[in-house]
Amino acid sequence: MSEADLDRIRFTSSPDNKDWTSAYFLIIRDRWIWRRLCITFLVLWLFYFALVLGIDVMDYGWHPDHLAAKLIAASGWAGLVAAALILVTVLLTPRRVRKVVEDSARLAPETQFEASGLGLHTSNAVSTTTLVWPQFQRRLENSRVIILMVTRGSFFIIRKSELEPGVCEKLRALLVAAEVPTR
Repeated sequence: MSEADLDRIRFTSSPDNKDWTSAYFLIIRDRWIWRRLCITFLVLWLFYFALVLGIDVMDYGWHPDHLAAKLIAASGWAGLVAAALILVTVLLTPRRVRKVVEDSARLAPETQFEASGLGLHTSNAVSTTTLVWPQFQRRLENSRVIILMVTRGSFFIIRKSELEPGVCEKLRALLVAAEVPTR
């Protein structure tokens, strides 16, 4: 028996709506780390600063003493738009996830996984997939789920509550040994 066969683990996962929502929020949080949020805020701030200053200069001419007021106004508008975008994302994600869950429940409610030192084999009612560990872009994890990202839009959700004792640790060990990144 090879070493890959000794490390082989098998499990089944059938994520529900809460698991999918948790996974999506984890992916959003991973993509919108603070640095990206700050860059987005800065771009919005520059846009509104140029807009507010440009309108004022067109209407009243150039007055450098009003520059501080325009900086503050631009910060307010940029903050408002950034907050609105975050709020829209948070409010619309559960609805978007619900549609994905309905489709996945209809097509393939349960997926069987087989992981080894070489990679991951999955099968469900729709498809069968075999991937080697270097094909995975990253892994994410929270208290509910482990997400194995193949691409930005393609991933596997593994529901932790369905795993037998020790399987989660063995899977983590395989992922660490395969050097699947966490970020």
